[in-house]
Amino acid sequence: MYRDQLNAIDLFKKKQSHVATDFTERDVITIVREDDIGIAVVLRIRNGKIFSRDSLHLKQLTNDNGNTLKTVITRFYMDSDFLPEEISLEQTPKDEEELLLFLKKKKKKKVGFIYPKIGEKAKELRVTMQNATLLLGQWKLEMQRRKDIIPKILEQLKQDLNMDIPPRRIEGFDVSHLGGTNTVASMVCFIDGKAKKSQYRKFNIKSIKGVDDFASIREVVFRRYKRIKDEKKPIPDLILIDGGKGQLSMALSALRELGMDYISIIGLAKKLEEVFVPGNSEPQNIKKTSPSLILLRRIRDEAHRFAITFQKEKRSKDLTRSIYEDIRGMGKKRLKILFRFFNGPKEISKLTPEVIKNKTGIPIEIAKEVINISKIKTS
Repeated sequence: MYRDQLNAIDLFKKKQSHVATDFTERDVITIVREDDIGIAVVLRIRNGKIFSRDSLHLKQLTNDNGNTLKTVITRFYMDSDFLPEEISLEQTPKDEEELLLFLKKKKKKKVGFIYPKIGEKAKELRVTMQNATLLLGQWKLEMQRRKDIIPKILEQLKQDLNMDIPPRRIEGFDVSHLGGTNTVASMVCFIDGKAKKSQYRKFNIKSIKGVDDFASIREVVFRRYKRIKDEKKPIPDLILIDGGKGQLSMALSALRELGMDYISIIGLAKKLEEVFVPGNSEPQNIKKTSPSLILLRRIRDEAHRFAITFQKEKRSKDLTRSIYEDIRGMGKKRLKILFRFFNGPKEISKLTPEVIKNKTGIPIEIAKEVINISKIKTS
């Protein structure tokens, strides 16, 4: 439907040999928005004819329409050498005088804003608005179409795991520790087969002492989905645990305690790349070359990488903190304040005691010792 309407607009443009009796070089700018997205259309009129139509796709819009219009005008003319004599607008942009000065400098000649309400110039605004409305509709349809497309690999995974629906949202977990210390866990999120890094999560294991991967997995799964349940956030279509039957059993017990064991969950054991599902002691019969298994391995490996990275970061911070612990008067509270403002020995070694005192409130004499130890550590 929208494509037909857009074709009609293009045909209209071709048929209009003259749309204006006023031969002033003029650009007509309108913006149509819905929620936080929108389309800006710039209709360029030269010698009374429609010369071109340009559009800008706008995202993350605020409710400040005047500021949005200012941004559009600035963006469009920033790299343009073909500025008109006047620009026709529906409303006044924010910082109108500042914009006019900017356009004048670009053109090396005065550019005016007009706000027509009647006549052929008002008709030009309506035509441009119609263009913007149709283009916005087309953009929304295209976004919905992309959203509705389910990658073939997820259809394959659905079949391999005997699931009712394709697992469009998969959350994968892994645990990492070094000699039983600094145990951490990670959660990665894949949507439609692609990593969604903004939704990754890190966990410090709180209730487990020493090395216990099974109990650690149970803790982190329980914490993750209790929060999801309490905050009524979207649940995954599939949970992937890095491990075999033991880790899977513990993760499942956490879901059962929460009353969320209806979520599909699997374990992927490293040794033979075997996939285990609840209620079946034998691994799933999935070909090693199956694209769906390759995706699961990629998610598992990403969870492992993310957990290892977090574990190393945590260990590095702990080691760094420990070098200052023997300084008299440098307790945990002051250490915490110190690292809130400064990144580590390398940065601290270049500071003066006065800077540390002003930022953190740590006394000058203690700050001097902190700097000296930092210099020794980084020399």
